[in-house]
Amino acid sequence: MDLALEMKLWGLEIEDISVVADNYFNAKQCINLLGNLQRALQEVQVIIGSNQHIFQPLLEDLSRIVLKAMMLVKSCSGDWREVALMQRKTKETYRELLMELKWINDMIFEVGLKKRLCEEIDLTRVNQFNPCDWDEVESDENQLYAILEEELSRVSLSSKEHDLIKYIRLWQNCIRNFEKGATKKINFPNLHIRDFETLPEPLTSGTYLYISTWLGLCTVTKVIKYDYVDPHVDVEKEASILSQLNHPNIIRIFYSYFHTNDMGKKILIGMEKGDIVLTKILFKEKTLKLSLLKKIDIIVQIAKAMYYLHNMMIAHRDLKPDNIVVVDYEKTKKRSGYFHVKLIDFGISKFEVNGLEIPTRGEPYGTSGYIAPEAKQVSKTSLQKVDAFKVDVFSFGMVCYDILVQEEDKSTEDNISKRIQYKIQRLEKFSCPLEFRLMIKDCLFENDPSRRPSFKDILKRLMDIKKIALEDQLNVGLSQSNHGLWNCVHFLHMILPISFASLWRMTTKIQKNTNNSRSINFHSNIDNTFPNHQNAISLQSRISELEKALVKNSMVGVVGIAGIGKTTLVNAFKEYYQEKILKQKNSLPIANYHTKKKYFGNKYFIHDIIIMDLKNETLNELKKILKYLDNKIEVQNLIEGKSFLTNILQKQNIILILDDVSSEDILHELIDVTMFGTNRSKLIATSRTWEVLKNIVNERNKIELISLKDNEAMEIFSKYAFQDGRPNIPHLSKISMAVVKACVGHPLTLQIVGSSLHNQTSLCVWELVIQRLKRASKFLGSNNPWTRLEPIYEALNDEEKTMFLDIACFHCKDIWNENINEDIIIQFYKYEFKNAKEIITSLKDKSFIKIDSFGYISIHDLLRDMARRISRENFDGIRRWNESDGSFVCHAQKV
Repeated sequence: MDLALEMKLWGLEIEDISVVADNYFNAKQCINLLGNLQRALQEVQVIIGSNQHIFQPLLEDLSRIVLKAMMLVKSCSGDWREVALMQRKTKETYRELLMELKWINDMIFEVGLKKRLCEEIDLTRVNQFNPCDWDEVESDENQLYAILEEELSRVSLSSKEHDLIKYIRLWQNCIRNFEKGATKKINFPNLHIRDFETLPEPLTSGTYLYISTWLGLCTVTKVIKYDYVDPHVDVEKEASILSQLNHPNIIRIFYSYFHTNDMGKKILIGMEKGDIVLTKILFKEKTLKLSLLKKIDIIVQIAKAMYYLHNMMIAHRDLKPDNIVVVDYEKTKKRSGYFHVKLIDFGISKFEVNGLEIPTRGEPYGTSGYIAPEAKQVSKTSLQKVDAFKVDVFSFGMVCYDILVQEEDKSTEDNISKRIQYKIQRLEKFSCPLEFRLMIKDCLFENDPSRRPSFKDILKRLMDIKKIALEDQLNVGLSQSNHGLWNCVHFLHMILPISFASLWRMTTKIQKNTNNSRSINFHSNIDNTFPNHQNAISLQSRISELEKALVKNSMVGVVGIAGIGKTTLVNAFKEYYQEKILKQKNSLPIANYHTKKKYFGNKYFIHDIIIMDLKNETLNELKKILKYLDNKIEVQNLIEGKSFLTNILQKQNIILILDDVSSEDILHELIDVTMFGTNRSKLIATSRTWEVLKNIVNERNKIELISLKDNEAMEIFSKYAFQDGRPNIPHLSKISMAVVKACVGHPLTLQIVGSSLHNQTSLCVWELVIQRLKRASKFLGSNNPWTRLEPIYEALNDEEKTMFLDIACFHCKDIWNENINEDIIIQFYKYEFKNAKEIITSLKDKSFIKIDSFGYISIHDLLRDMARRISRENFDGIRRWNESDGSFVCHAQKV
């Protein structure tokens, strides 16, 4: 079947798309998609030239992407009601299409290179199909609001259309406010318009399913009665989950509302209707034969949906063929048999998955035959803890087996191990790439669920498997060049030229109807956004400011909130000045080395620069400093220590840095502050508040560290978020700026958030982080430095949380007067966690702890204080320590 005929079956003519209605929804995303598509087709035409027969299977795959793109753009105009409902928040659809386009383009280049049909090139530089920037997507959403407002002014106040527009706007606002952090949960508007409804089909006790017509759309309405629902189940959860999701392989929700009468309270959820469940295609449609590539395509779609769900910290918990539907089944069946599948039924899904958990309703979630063995095991009187993500992976493996083998499991065998073993043995006899069998086998790993792959790994392996299958077809095609679904020569010489002209007309027309639209730019100028972090712009300017203040004054105070960078500044200043001293020392004549002092500023020489870290126990820190200055000194108390230190400061010219002064009394216990005006020693004191220093340091000598400027904040964030300090994917530049703004210039937050996004390329994950930061700032208070750190802490899994809280409460330097080596921590947890080393490494990678080159663990005092507050508020009595002197009291119970 040729491409032109395929398009007619779908009612789609390339040349006619350019004459659709003036108002386009998602205009910028349409322009971006069409521009990328046009460039891809041009590149393909250059590569394949007159060798179409070599690329036939790849061109078939490309043709399906072209069709999907054309249909998506066409669906963005027309009946505004249907468009507003179907095209609301479809950004992931555009992103997925561009990823498919890049993958097939890369493969065509690779094949062309192997066949010596093109020169070797850097695919990472040429084949960049970048989605719209963060602000462009937001612009499309704002345009949707504008169109709805315009429509509202045209219709009668008493009309159904007026009520519908109000409903769509209200619901959009509910979702938008949730995503922008203005609300803690999605509050659905209680407004519903239903045209027609069939008799209900009961699903479970208290749950019914209606096939309904809503605004001309064929929908499914799920009715859940509160009285029949398990008290542990949140009946609003399914609607809330579906409202947040935005993926082409997850069913769309149209409406949700509550209804109360004499019969009780119920919730109604209106969703997109699938044509047929996957179970029927696999086991009932005996005449339907699925090729290996078609099976792989279905599995890839499911894996993409699951990868998206897990990125959103949601576990499905009931993945099976009955919960996968096919849309546009009849059209697809006639066309080519490549089905579009979507996940449904999120009734028992889990929000905010964080590692191991015990099912709250006291019984396993899922369906027999697809549920993981560990999720069914009972330990004594209760279920054991399970990782819901790994349970999903097991279910996915079982679904893969069903799709690949198309053999309905009618076994009555209760022993899960035997059923798994049977399926693995059956796979060994099935004709498919070895890598496919190994992937499914890994998903079904029984003894250690942690060894099951993530969906990120699964997707990578699936695309490699698809590549193998396509290469096999390519080899067959060389010997049977006349075989195929359609004629590739016809595709190249008739369709591609038409496509170029049509794509150009479509793009031009959409641009004309889009205010302030800009030309397509596939390669962002990252250098204009990201300064070179190696120059340390913000730190250099602050060091310079501190040096100037110290030249003119004997005492300088540095103040700022926790985590703003006071310790970083004074440590960098010490390092900078020690290097300066070393250069001056090396420039002195050898004969004069012992007689001349080091030069400071333009006035006099100094001997040394030292830091006293007052986050540690004061007397021990003082002893350490005195030993450094004179190893013969031995002191027993602060009074003796103060006397020795004062004497040294009077005899030598020293810059003394007191870091993290918590009270004026501590400062007076350590030094005689009156001496700094009469000799050449200098004092730098840092504190969280000016109240501590104002009676000692003149206010004109105060340096206040405030939130970083945007370019300074971007410098720190980029250092931790990207491998080489800058994004290797251009479209991450704009969203990086949005993340940085949400961190409000707080250095520690920038470091923690940057580390949490390190090497993360999924835009939905970045958007989720922004939502959490904004929501926390709204409800916890923007002035609290913990506000922006707690959402990142909440994203840790349970094992990471436990170890982080324990380290902060028991294994800190302020408890033991020294940092604890990671080997001791690993030994401490060897019976509780099998993977203690991996947990510590993960906490280090996420910047919650630091580990020096000798293996000693340290933790920022702000993170320490946050952890102790969390432990005190949420785990009262489990972790205890003496907060008056920082000493350890007891460790009666482990979490």
